[in-house]
Amino acid sequence: MKAKIVLVRPVYEENIGLVARAMANFGFKEISLVKPECDFRGGKAKSRAMHGKDVLLKANVFDSLEEALKGSSYAIATSAKERRNRPFLKLPSFVERFSGSRGKVALVFGPEPSGLSADEIDACDFVVSIPASKKYSTLNLSHAVCVMLYSLSVAKGKKTNFAEARPASKKKLLELFEADLKAVKGINDKAMVRASFKALLARSLLSEKEAKALTAFFGKKRKEK
Repeated sequence: MKAKIVLVRPVYEENIGLVARAMANFGFKEISLVKPECDFRGGKAKSRAMHGKDVLLKANVFDSLEEALKGSSYAIATSAKERRNRPFLKLPSFVERFSGSRGKVALVFGPEPSGLSADEIDACDFVVSIPASKKYSTLNLSHAVCVMLYSLSVAKGKKTNFAEARPASKKKLLELFEADLKAVKGINDKAMVRASFKALLARSLLSEKEAKALTAFFGKKRKEK
């Protein structure tokens, strides 16, 4: 699995350095910073990065989370609290589903004092939390990154029970959707609807079993016409 770390408005340069060190520990190299509020190339950051200094100095800086997420198949927001109306996974479930993913996963972490805003979480596809004490569930930024990367590293090469939908299955599903869309009347911008469904397929962590079930549904609908 390919993964990159996205830090949104990080406040303390020491934490950014420690995140870079953790990434080097577990073999991850890509880090993006969204509007950092400190000098991430400062002496404190470099001293904490240790042998992860190369990761730190090659960090990409963006003005918005949207820009930072470009090129990612999935964006995973991290939060200590479960969010209503958002797909929510505990860390073990996240690892089970995503460790074998063929796409690039962006792991998004918020600023130390407050975490991600509601809008920033809404910009992501899933929310993941790290199981911790109910009395104090919020981890330090660098600790949270370390736990996430360790969990993904341990899962490398292991078989999972989750089989992600194959590209051919998603393509077939899109073809059936397009055929039905053409027959529907009263939709002015069908190109936008098609693009939205295609984007949904690209972002959704659809299993092969789910893809086949949806394909059967669309196929049956066409036969009944």
